[in-house]
Amino acid sequence: MNNSIYEEKFKLRMNDYDNRDHIYIGTIMDLFQDVAGSHADLLHIGYDDLIKNDLIWMILRNKVEIYNTNPKSDYVVVKTWPHVPGRVDMDRDYLIYSEDGELIAKGCSKWVVCSYKTRKLIRAKDFNYHIDDFCKVVNFEEPFDKVIFDDSRDVKTNEIRTTFLDVDHNGHINNTKYLKYIFICVEEIQNREIKKLQIDYLHELTKNLIVTIKYYQIGDTIFVKGISCNKDCFVAKIEME
Repeated sequence: MNNSIYEEKFKLRMNDYDNRDHIYIGTIMDLFQDVAGSHADLLHIGYDDLIKNDLIWMILRNKVEIYNTNPKSDYVVVKTWPHVPGRVDMDRDYLIYSEDGELIAKGCSKWVVCSYKTRKLIRAKDFNYHIDDFCKVVNFEEPFDKVIFDDSRDVKTNEIRTTFLDVDHNGHINNTKYLKYIFICVEEIQNREIKKLQIDYLHELTKNLIVTIKYYQIGDTIFVKGISCNKDCFVAKIEME
């Protein structure tokens, strides 16, 4: 049996849609995270397996490309597969389809495994995925490079405070909540159709922190940086239609 690819069907709820009744892009990122966790559990490298050895998964980058956020059915099928690990990080791809097979979105995430207590990274070659034959299909041919935020540009600025409700079992703000902060602070993306999104996670956020959101726009693309405690915590690039 090929255990390198995992697939799961979900029924979307009312809260998974935005005010236009389109699938919220945060829902897509939540689904990516859910299937990655479920697949890891099946491979015996999920949270409960790793924490016994003081290890956890942490995400470095998320990339999403949107095709259709207004499918006819509330049911979606999400597929995921990891790639051969690099020296330190490990990429994982995702596809989301409507019930009738129409592509909704594709994505990729870059993960690392680290110590829960010290946050020290372990080498990917020392980590066993328990997969003999990795899927060779890749969603994106271009390199998964970092987002570059140009600090020399004039920016707009906003602030938001992190909350306890956004903290996950790793003790930090969950990666999917960063997008929520961006949507609240960047009015230019509200009620716009997003075509592509990438978020790079640079430094962990925890509860009750003030985050300064800086952003600028070039054409239909928004560049965002989140800063807290004098540290760059995340950068994002959002392309709109």
